[in-house]
Amino acid sequence: MENVSFELYKVFYYVAIHKNLTRAANELYISQPAITQSIKKLEEQIGYTLFYRSKHGMNLTKEGEQLFDYLKTPIECLLNGKSKIKELENNENITIRLGGGTTVLQHNLLKPLSKFRKKHTSIQFIIKHELSKNLLDMLLNDTLDLVILTGTIPIKEDIEFIPIEEMKEGFLASTREFNHLKKKVFSMNELNELPLILQAPNSSTRNYIDQIAASRKTVLSATYELVSYGLVLEFVKSGLGVGFINSNRVTEEIKNNKLFELKTDFLIPSRYVYVAIHKKNKNNKILKEFVEYLKKDS
Repeated sequence: MENVSFELYKVFYYVAIHKNLTRAANELYISQPAITQSIKKLEEQIGYTLFYRSKHGMNLTKEGEQLFDYLKTPIECLLNGKSKIKELENNENITIRLGGGTTVLQHNLLKPLSKFRKKHTSIQFIIKHELSKNLLDMLLNDTLDLVILTGTIPIKEDIEFIPIEEMKEGFLASTREFNHLKKKVFSMNELNELPLILQAPNSSTRNYIDQIAASRKTVLSATYELVSYGLVLEFVKSGLGVGFINSNRVTEEIKNNKLFELKTDFLIPSRYVYVAIHKKNKNNKILKEFVEYLKKDS
C-alpha cells in the first residue's frame, strides 16, 4: 500500500465527524468536489470502501469505523498542536509580566500600553511596582519579562538594557514666583540656599542628585521632601520652591513660560529611562514589539 498523506486522512476525519460533504468542505476551506476526490483517492490507496450514503448523510462502513477509531486520537493531537502554534503566532493567551517604579510607569507606560492593547486585545499584563534592585532580581529569576527603570544604564552579563528616553533633568521653578532668578548662574551651594523641593531620601532620583551635590562638596537640605516625583512637580508648579525634575515632563509649561530651568555652573550628566530584558528573551517576537511601542512613545 502506498504511503497515505496526512491531508487525505484529515479529509476522511472531517467527513466522518460531520457526516456531510458540504460541512466538511466548509471546515477545510476546500470545494466539495475536492472532498469527494480525496475520499475516492484514499479508498483506492487502502483498498476499502470507507463511506456509504444514506438519507442521514455520509456513514462509515465497518472498515471506515475501524480506520476512524485508529486515526481519531493522533489526528486530534496534531490538529490541537497546530491550533496551539497558531495561538502563539497570533499572540493569543499570552501574559506579559512587567515591573517598574511609580513615576516611570505613569509617564512611560500608559500611552504605549494603550496603543499596544488596541492591536493585541487578548494579551494580559501583570504589573509589579518594586525597588530597582528587586526588579532586576525578579527579571533574573524569571518572575518578570520586562522591567522599565531610570538612571545610568548598568552592565549585567545576563540582561540587555535598551534606552527609550534620555532624561533632561535640572532645577526648575515657577516663572511667576521666581522670575528674578532667570539670569543668575547658580553653584550647588547657592541652589542649596533656595527653598528646594526634592524627593525623599533613598529614592533613585534623590540618590542621584545627592551624589552630584556630594561631588561638589554640598549636602542638600530640602525645604520640602516628598514621597513621589508627581508631588515634586505639583509643588514646583504651585510656586512653592525649586524642584529637581525631568524637563521632558513639562515641555508645555516651559514653552508657555510658566516654568523655567535655572542655570548652573555644573553639568548634570544624562540619565535614561530604559528597558531591561533577560538575554534569553531578547528575540521573543511579542516582547520586542512591545519594546518598540515603548520607544516610539517615550
